[in-house]
Amino acid sequence: MKHEHSAGAVLYTEKNGELQFVLVVEKSGYCGFPKGHLEGDETEEQAALREILEETNITADLNTDFKVTDEYMKAKRTKKRVTYFAAYFEGQTPRNASNEVRAVFMLPYDRAMEKLSFESSREILNQFMDYIDKKEQ
Repeated sequence: MKHEHSAGAVLYTEKNGELQFVLVVEKSGYCGFPKGHLEGDETEEQAALREILEETNITADLNTDFKVTDEYMKAKRTKKRVTYFAAYFEGQTPRNASNEVRAVFMLPYDRAMEKLSFESSREILNQFMDYIDKKEQ
């Protein structure tokens, strides 16, 4: 069995007092958080920041206090592990910055939940919201 390791982030900002989330539509058509494979000797954190920049043109601040891992089987007996962090940005407009993704969206929570392709991604977004709620108390 092959193994793949990727890293990414729940990328967010605050606009008019409401959290907004940046989602990408991958070439496959699936919608999720910015993420990608670790390259060379990259750490998960370095890969997450690089992928955010490559896919959305956003320079973000990574919060490693929020760290969630999603594991699943891909075709051809490949086990994929993706580590997600929280990443905050302000004063920037996300845009499709590469040919790695089809589209980039910035959406409020409810619309982001509708747009995400996988239940595991919706669960990660809910875990992030729980994390933010506890942080603000």
